[in-house]
Amino acid sequence: MDRLKDIKTIAWVGDPHLSDIPPRSRKDEYLMSILNKLDAIFLENDLVIVLGDLFDKRNLSNRGVIELVKMLKKHGFPPFYSIPGNHDVYNYNIHTLPKTTLGVLVAVGVVKLLNQLKVGNILIESLPFERDPEVPKATMLPDTENVIRVLVGHCFFEGSFDPSFSITRSDVMGCGYDFLVLGHDHNVYKPVKVGKTNVVRVSSLSRGTSHEFNLKRMPYYLQTTLPGTVGDGFFQQRDVSADLPEEVFREEAIEKGKLTNSVAFSSNLSELLKNFEHQTTLHKKHSLKEILKRMKVPTAIIAYLQDVHERNFINF
Repeated sequence: MDRLKDIKTIAWVGDPHLSDIPPRSRKDEYLMSILNKLDAIFLENDLVIVLGDLFDKRNLSNRGVIELVKMLKKHGFPPFYSIPGNHDVYNYNIHTLPKTTLGVLVAVGVVKLLNQLKVGNILIESLPFERDPEVPKATMLPDTENVIRVLVGHCFFEGSFDPSFSITRSDVMGCGYDFLVLGHDHNVYKPVKVGKTNVVRVSSLSRGTSHEFNLKRMPYYLQTTLPGTVGDGFFQQRDVSADLPEEVFREEAIEKGKLTNSVAFSSNLSELLKNFEHQTTLHKKHSLKEILKRMKVPTAIIAYLQDVHERNFINF
């Protein structure tokens, strides 16, 4: 039986980061917190698409896998698709997928990798997971006028922090997709229109760090009701029930998050960059952390940058 024929709602979920090892900033039962959110999403939707980083580490514990499978079994193993994220594989290498939990769940059919999927009048395709990703041209079908084309991916959009894992406006312009839906960047953004393509970034379902934006937001996902129509109504934001920040984050993490985001590097950015360039020339063999210390950058800022680097598996 083709269960995709009966799809009425699609959930687009950003970066769940399932893990039975709670982040340092959290004090709650993190694994069950995320699973409860996914449980609610499956209850409200016929098809769930995860935009990468289903898992926080490449291999989830047996307990974590069992709890995930139990939740999916409760819903009758519904259509569940994902694309790989940088946390799902080793060193951004898609060929390591068979060695990971995501790869195992794909092999046994619990999760399906999304390459190309036609649901009603919506054609969903995936951006190749790789460094320096290239945005493909939208696939043309005979019933062109009635098809809405969606490209999903796991990378930054105009991300200066990691340009090699980011796409730009020029990459998107003329691609032919109606929507580009991205995971990876956990922050909250408004949609951006590039040519005819609407670029939508879906914030993470989890709040794994106490960065200021995580202290201010509640988790959500995007929902599409079929048949889809191009325009502002294609995605509806659906908030997910979640505890308040003070109930899930440790007190010291909340204070650190507030401090980290309130301290500025410098009142003059050009002088800061000039100083950084000078220091890197003098101390080529030093790490970024050592150079920032030489520049007398506030400790809170260094801690923030180190956390961001570590979460993205970039040497600091």
